[in-house]
Amino acid sequence: MIPNSPAGGEKPRLQHQHVSRGAFLAAMLVVAAVSVALRGDATPDVSWLITMCERILNGERAYVDIVETTPPVPMLLYMPGAVVAKYIGGAPETWTFAFSYACAFGSLWLAARILPTYVTDGGRGDWLVLAPAAVALFLLPRDAFAQREYFAAAWALPMTAVFIRHAEDQTWPPLTDRVLAAILGGLAIAVKPPLFALPGVLVCLYYWARTRSLSFVLPSGHVLAAAVGLVATAASLAAFPDYLQASCGTFTSPPGRRRSVFV
Repeated sequence: MIPNSPAGGEKPRLQHQHVSRGAFLAAMLVVAAVSVALRGDATPDVSWLITMCERILNGERAYVDIVETTPPVPMLLYMPGAVVAKYIGGAPETWTFAFSYACAFGSLWLAARILPTYVTDGGRGDWLVLAPAAVALFLLPRDAFAQREYFAAAWALPMTAVFIRHAEDQTWPPLTDRVLAAILGGLAIAVKPPLFALPGVLVCLYYWARTRSLSFVLPSGHVLAAAVGLVATAASLAAFPDYLQASCGTFTSPPGRRRSVFV
């Protein structure tokens, strides 16, 4: 028996999806290239925290020999760039920018896995959600690029995609994707607790108001995200106990130094 319209009708749609996906990937590459071209020097805040990490690697004691009020978790965001520059070479600002791009692309990739193909009456999720997110992450930030808020915003994106998926399909994404999204969401909370914990609380209140049940907190990843945020914060304070003592005083951060990213 020869199959009729269903099988034949799917082929044009699949071809359209491949074309749309290819156009989306091309657009993302253009956005990334423009972002790199527009990128300037690291801001004084970023350069200072990189300097702090370099001094820690050289044996100085954080929050004792180095006067700073930034908590350990956001400070450690700049340690990978300092470590790679110290042992491989290159400017730590360049490696920090590369780490920032890697975090943004990784979050976009995970969000793309989680999002439904179509949202809002047939609109594609990549164009309606990921494209604006890419513009926000790559083109809009100037002085905010590579700041701790930038990392937290990028890491919060997959968790947002989890709730978009559930709102659209009434199903939760695969467990592995939810775990990864929750881990990144927890790191976002640890980086900037007041700013990135509040949206999670508001989402919980919204879901509870609709369902009068807290059964969603486990499958959504809320509990895991909160646990990751608490564990990351506690571990960082254990590694840098002098921060709590130093934070009891009032310090003025030393002026940052602006160094070129490309030297």
